[in-house]
Amino acid sequence: MDIEQAHLNDINAIFTVDAEISKDMLERKIRDGEILITKEEGKIIALLRYSFFWDSIPFLNLIKVESKNRGKGFGSALLMQWEESMKEGGHELLMLSTQSDEDGQYFFKRLGYRKTGSFEFPGQEDEIILSKTLKQNMPNEAHQTTSSSPRRV
Repeated sequence: MDIEQAHLNDINAIFTVDAEISKDMLERKIRDGEILITKEEGKIIALLRYSFFWDSIPFLNLIKVESKNRGKGFGSALLMQWEESMKEGGHELLMLSTQSDEDGQYFFKRLGYRKTGSFEFPGQEDEIILSKTLKQNMPNEAHQTTSSSPRRV
């Protein structure tokens, strides 16, 4: 499974999977390196799009896996790659949100995210805020190899 940063030549394929934002915004996010994709036989089958809450805390905006490929580890692999990238960038906290009636909250909770708040919009389900604290390697741990080392995807 190959996970990579999206490239501008992927924009039309990404837009067919993620039409929740404009093509102009997608282009900006691609240029800023804020979209990860997984391809199979040249086709995008999963993507992760993020931004920064308060301009400093990585915030997962969207993770989407093609329906026929759900349950095969693509979403988990994308999320773990993103987490590792954010950790390498010095970030210690990650955030995301999901509606209270969406099953996605259970996926994130299984992967260590915890509810840290919620808010409501009139006429909609509550939006749950989830966060995860990343454990930073101690200087003497950085060169040790353990079974919990990140896996290459």
